[in-house]
Amino acid sequence: MQEDDKTTLSYPFALMLNSQTGRLNHDMNILIDQYTMLPEEQRRKYKTAGLSWGISTLFPRAKYDQLLLCSRYIVFLFTLDDYYCSFSFEEINSIFNDFEQILNGRQMPIENDPTQKQLFQLRHELLPQVTSDWMQRFINDLRFHFDGMLMEYQYDGYPSITDYVNIRERLSACDSLQDLIELQCGFFFFGKSYAASIYEAIKTINKTNDWILQRFLFMAQRIKTRRKNESDFNYST
Repeated sequence: MQEDDKTTLSYPFALMLNSQTGRLNHDMNILIDQYTMLPEEQRRKYKTAGLSWGISTLFPRAKYDQLLLCSRYIVFLFTLDDYYCSFSFEEINSIFNDFEQILNGRQMPIENDPTQKQLFQLRHELLPQVTSDWMQRFINDLRFHFDGMLMEYQYDGYPSITDYVNIRERLSACDSLQDLIELQCGFFFFGKSYAASIYEAIKTINKTNDWILQRFLFMAQRIKTRRKNESDFNYST
């Protein structure tokens, strides 16, 4: 390929930001502090990570109550990854089963368990806005994410390419996030329309984009760490 044949890729749409971003940032800080089992330093990282801005770009047309419940869910996903990874496989499996039962309305949250209380509140906020079919699909998609975490937990080395793709597909949580995008649009897929090939193609594109983004963030963090190490070395010498 010649130098002048290279294609320049760019996002073709203007960035959209929910008008309630400032309000969301304030309320998200309160929400994050409710996860009292997290160290204060971890909660501070959540507050300064720009989550409210990212969520506002993902759900630019959401009403504020929808925006807040989407934020509640995304903070929950971060907590899953950062807090529960230190538990044993058996403990995590039991915890995930409890989470699923709470979302299904078959179990009340434990009073001193912040995560269970957040999920219970999420269910309370979702039910008036969604259909029963949508709710069950959302729970199934979250279970899909749980299964990915359990699959990943069992590896103490590099998985095969096939297993890696299967795990990443689950860990991306794209299915449940797309469910929430339906919520802000006010249109719910159901039955055959949800299984249509065009919708499956959109899901595949979104998951691919998620993998690329995570790879980009991983490389950016590696570069940042390397530069810091080089700076520390130069300073010490």
